[in-house]
Amino acid sequence: MAGLLKSIFQKPRVTDDFRCAVTNGAAKGRAAAIRAAHLITAPNRQQCRLWTGICLIAFALATVGAHADAANPPTEAEVAQARKIIERMKIEPRGPYSRIRWFCNDGSVRDPQPFACKEFGGGLQYADYSADRRRLATLGFHVGTIIANLPLEELWDPAARHARMRELPIEKFLVDTQDGWVLRRARDYRGRVQIEDEERAGRALLLTLLDDGAWVARNYLLARELAAALPHGTDTDLTRATRRLAQDIAEREPSFSRLRVEVHTRPSIETISRVTAWADSYATQPAFDPTIAESAIVLASDLESLFGPTGRAERMAAHQRALARQKELGYIADLLEPVAGAGT
Repeated sequence: MAGLLKSIFQKPRVTDDFRCAVTNGAAKGRAAAIRAAHLITAPNRQQCRLWTGICLIAFALATVGAHADAANPPTEAEVAQARKIIERMKIEPRGPYSRIRWFCNDGSVRDPQPFACKEFGGGLQYADYSADRRRLATLGFHVGTIIANLPLEELWDPAARHARMRELPIEKFLVDTQDGWVLRRARDYRGRVQIEDEERAGRALLLTLLDDGAWVARNYLLARELAAALPHGTDTDLTRATRRLAQDIAEREPSFSRLRVEVHTRPSIETISRVTAWADSYATQPAFDPTIAESAIVLASDLESLFGPTGRAERMAAHQRALARQKELGYIADLLEPVAGAGT
């Protein structure tokens, strides 16, 4: 099972139907689970999403029990304080962050300026956590997680039943379903993350975890949810083109700025409909520029190629062909064939 998961998630994420089928069919064997993906109907997809929510509630209960020392759980006052901090973050323009910084490889942290880490071994630029976020962390609650700033050592905690890992799917679920949750206003905070750095870090974490077959066997559901929560795509010419195009549109039309940030930080299949809706609305504006509208349509088409069903099916088929050329992984290619040929 670990080999199957690792081989799949070395490529951009496959369809939600496939992930749902693999999870729900795991007890019936890999082949049955994968083939089930092609058979899922629309009502069953809704049931699968409901099942995902139920699973995440179970994660939450397990995490609360494991997060603090059982002999020293958070007090009622600490829980009340955490709730107040969360509510405050929802209305803060920067949410759980303070400002953008450079984090250099020599351990130094520097103000944002061109090539700030050049003389210090290189580094990455992203948002620094706020004092409120740091206080939440000391209480045992992590929010606004920046994957590029998430070492494996922080995640790996068998004694606490990997509570930090369990937080990540819960956090993503809340952001996706609660209008951004602590990122409600910070989603527009330019530079808080760099998607290419997030994907590179998430991919490295996943591959390290999935390389441990024994761990995957004991923590299959957690591994499955981490694969959904951690960004792990590869930086391709098309992904870079979408970021450049989104930036160009925003520079010419400021009302696109929020979508520009989304494309640069956490693009998804939902981004396609938001770009399309923006283009429809923009077409009614007095200052309408047809060249900007055309760029938005191109951007939506490129995003469809990245995140839509057809694009994902094409990547799955390419991945299946690559696996088929490897003798030791040929059996995985056979298991993926029904999904790769489904076209959805």
